[in-house]
Amino acid sequence: MKPDDGILRVADKPVQSFLDIPEIIRSAPKGPLGLSVLRQGSAFDVTVTPENGRIGIANKTIVKKLAFAPAVREAVSATWNLVRQTFQILKGLLTASISPKAALTGPLGIAKASGDAARSGARALLFLVASLSISVGILNLFPLPPLDGGHLAILAGEGLRRRDFSAAAKSWILNAGAMVLFLLIGLVLYSDLSKTSWLGRYLP
Repeated sequence: MKPDDGILRVADKPVQSFLDIPEIIRSAPKGPLGLSVLRQGSAFDVTVTPENGRIGIANKTIVKKLAFAPAVREAVSATWNLVRQTFQILKGLLTASISPKAALTGPLGIAKASGDAARSGARALLFLVASLSISVGILNLFPLPPLDGGHLAILAGEGLRRRDFSAAAKSWILNAGAMVLFLLIGLVLYSDLSKTSWLGRYLP
């Protein structure tokens, strides 16, 4: 692969957007993958082997000047693609089709991605911030106390029962949710540390 190459297909599946590539890679069987690459007007095939769900490429930002209405449509489309990708990753984690090590990123990974984005320019950094904001917003809506979604779930449950939960029941629900949340935080930190060169070699 070289700079300015375009990817037409991955594992015989057409690529409409760069955001399609990670999902195709995650859903493909483990092992070598075939890519259809466009270079200077000519298409050819190459074979790559992903590591931790990645093939070591990044997208290049192409700036297009748009009128207001097309710009709004592009913004909505890009936001929807990010939301869709986030839910696809969550689905993959729940069905065990995606490795947590490949999908989860903690403070260390975010710091590295922020540095890479900052070196690429303000647009890349703003896109990263938007992506993180969407991911955090979706996570916050999960029906898991003490997240906002958890509180909404409690209110919904009380509405269906037509009476409040007891203080003891609410305390138990909040404590159980907090334990699950701390376990998730621990998993993210483990995934983060396992990707580092100085500690990853010692972790399974």
